[in-house]
Amino acid sequence: MGTTSGKEKKSTKDTSHKGEPIELNTTEGEALEQSLEPAVTEADMPTANTGDDNAGEGNTLKLQGEIDRLKVLLETAHDNVLRARADAENAQNRATKDKLDGIMFANKAILVDLLPVIDNLELALAHLKTHNATSADNAPDNATSADNAPEQSDEGTKSNISSFADGVAITLKQLVTTLAKHGVEPIETPIGTPFDPNFHEGLMLELNPELDDNTVSGTLQTGYTLNGRVVRPAKVKVSKK
Repeated sequence: MGTTSGKEKKSTKDTSHKGEPIELNTTEGEALEQSLEPAVTEADMPTANTGDDNAGEGNTLKLQGEIDRLKVLLETAHDNVLRARADAENAQNRATKDKLDGIMFANKAILVDLLPVIDNLELALAHLKTHNATSADNAPDNATSADNAPEQSDEGTKSNISSFADGVAITLKQLVTTLAKHGVEPIETPIGTPFDPNFHEGLMLELNPELDDNTVSGTLQTGYTLNGRVVRPAKVKVSKK
C-alpha cells in the first residue's frame, strides 16, 4: 500500500506538469526567472571597437598631413609664379631701357668728341675779347697828324679782330645749338654753387673768404650732359675760407 500510494502521487505530479501550467506564487516565480536567466559577466558585455577607432583617427591624421603638405606645395608654387612674373617684368623693363639707351646714346662718342672743339672756340673767343680790351686800354688819347697812318692801321686791325671774334661767337653758338638738339647740354656752374661730385670735378682749392666752404669759386672747363647723363663733369675750383 505504501508503495502504491507513492506511485500514484508521482503520477499525479507528472500529469499536472504535462497537462496544465504550473502555478507559482510571486516569490517562486522571481526565483525561477533568476535561475533561468543566463549569467552575464563583464567579459560578455559589448565593448567599444577600439581598433577601428584608432584606425579612423590615424587615417584622419594622415589626410590632414597630406592636406598640409599640399598647401605648402601650393604656396610654394604660387610664390614661384609671382617671382617668375616679377623676373620677367624686370627683364622686359631692362630690355626696354637698354633699347632706349641705345637710341639716346647711340651718337655719344661723336658728340663727346665735339666737346673739345667747343672748348677751343670758347678759348679763342675769350682771347679775342681780351685782346680787344687790352688794345682799347693801350690806345693813345691824342694822336698827332704824323701818327694818323699807324692809328688808322690799328683801327683796321681792331675792326678785323672784332669781326673775327663775332664770327667765332656765331660759330660757337651754332655748334652748341646743334648739340643741344641731340641732347647735349652744358652743366651750369655759377660761382657759389655747392660742389656736387656727380656733376663737378674739383681741380684745386681757392681761398675765398666771401664764399662758403665747398662751393664753386670758378669754372676751368665746362661740363656737359647727354640726355641727362653726365658725359663730362665740369672742372671747377673749390672755395675754402
